[in-house]
Amino acid sequence: MRVAENRRRVEVVTASPEEIARRLQIAANHFQRGGRENYELALREYRWVMERDPENIQAVIGANRIESQLRVGGATAAPVAARQLTEEQKILVNRHYYNGINHYTNNDFQRAIEEWRRVLAIDPNHVQARNNIKKSLGFLGR
Repeated sequence: MRVAENRRRVEVVTASPEEIARRLQIAANHFQRGGRENYELALREYRWVMERDPENIQAVIGANRIESQLRVGGATAAPVAARQLTEEQKILVNRHYYNGINHYTNNDFQRAIEEWRRVLAIDPNHVQARNNIKKSLGFLGR
């Protein structure tokens, strides 16, 4: 009796950095326009990027943000980028950001990344956290 093996063929899909950047810009434009239809178009672009670059923080955060908006029915709400942070949020952002700096200077890149992702969860426009995550991922070889 012979047992047939099911083997899944994993196909790696790649894209150029320019194409990924272009798709991220398209997604951001759709998101900024607001509305359910634009959110769904943006989500499609973010997912396209995540398939080709799973470590792309901007795509992961964008997709999560849109999925949560669609889940709670906030597809007509103003984009997160347009909202002001409360004082409490600013304090949390600073705390997590500087905790990340501390871990980074101690070469604990994984914990630094975790702290900076917390920053981006509160403030998706925090450029320093995003750049530091990219640098840390480089040190980790990802």
